[in-house]
Amino acid sequence: MTATGTRTRKPPTRSASLQTVAGVLWITRGPLTVAYRLERIPTELGGVAFQLSKAHQGGADEPEVYHVLLNGRDTSCTCAGHSYGGGRPCKHISALEALTAAGKL
Repeated sequence: MTATGTRTRKPPTRSASLQTVAGVLWITRGPLTVAYRLERIPTELGGVAFQLSKAHQGGADEPEVYHVLLNGRDTSCTCAGHSYGGGRPCKHISALEALTAAGKL
């Protein structure tokens, strides 16, 4: 008789390195660094809202745009990582929360 165990999947290690220069947010996760144009946008929901436009390398494609709301328990992001992350903050939320905590936003 053989027994089968349940395998638990370990979530990937996440980290972000942040720099803001002239409205550009750089997020580093592992070996990949991505630039976003960072704009503060109005919100009627409370908290602070931002629009992040992901920079593309060449080409005339429309940039990927994410909207992030920092508002305590109501914090959210429109990216797929936040939507499918089981309630965990995505890299966009983590980066903006870190900048806010450091007094840079």
